[in-house]
Amino acid sequence: MKSLSFKRNSNGYTLIELIVALFLTGLLSIFVFNFFVNQHKVYISQTNTTEMLTNAKAAVTELTKVIRLAGSGFPTPVEPIIFFANGFGGAPDTITVRYANIFCESQLRQDMTSSSQTVLYATDNTACFADYINHKLYLMVPPSDSAYPYGEATIIVGVDSTDSSITISGGLSTAFPRYSLLLIPNDVIFYIDNSWTDHPRLWRDIIGPPDTSGAIAWDIEDFQFFFIMENGDTTVNPNDTIYGYGDIKIVHFSITARSPTPLEGFGDPSDDYQRITLDSNVEIRTLFPIAAY
Repeated sequence: MKSLSFKRNSNGYTLIELIVALFLTGLLSIFVFNFFVNQHKVYISQTNTTEMLTNAKAAVTELTKVIRLAGSGFPTPVEPIIFFANGFGGAPDTITVRYANIFCESQLRQDMTSSSQTVLYATDNTACFADYINHKLYLMVPPSDSAYPYGEATIIVGVDSTDSSITISGGLSTAFPRYSLLLIPNDVIFYIDNSWTDHPRLWRDIIGPPDTSGAIAWDIEDFQFFFIMENGDTTVNPNDTIYGYGDIKIVHFSITARSPTPLEGFGDPSDDYQRITLDSNVEIRTLFPIAAY
């Protein structure tokens, strides 16, 4: 009887071949992994850029709109319409813009008897003034009534809508004539709010009702100003005595937005945050005073 025999296959892999194959597979896996990680970082970087541009543009749009309103509604330059605080040492600046509230205004219906008179009688629309107790009130002589229109600020301490009277905190420097304007200012303050350190915000405060204070744009970390004068000079100090307040022609500001989170290899080497800066020039339509405070 013939016995069966089996021939062993001598073409198997050696241990060295297996080690080399595993090594090459590992190298390929690392390459593929790094490729996808880098592509993901590129995607995040592009998303961050889009978000930074959106935030910066929102800030520029709101600032431009409000700065263009500076001084509107005031027939005479009683006080500065832009108050500027320079952020020394590279800190963010602060700016306050003032303009008249067109939804709350009236006129004197009779001449003031004396400059010490503290009850003013208005023609109409005094109900809205009740929302501004302890708020500033401007009395202004319209330009048509005087070759040198003038005005003065006081504080509202009471309003009686039954006889359309407004009580002020004290006497004035002069007795205002009939039809003098009664105006409420809107003060809008812009500054960088760092109360949430991971996400600094451009914040807007409005002094007086309606209170619509809040964040204008997120992840805004810097806010810088300088001023262009009528003669072409630029200055960061509009209160400098060599310039006249009315000589300010353009407000220039820059907004710096940063990415919501750091991204290694794509941001600033010091902290890995990406940043973008937008600049804008806003022409002052009403060349009333601008001051530092």
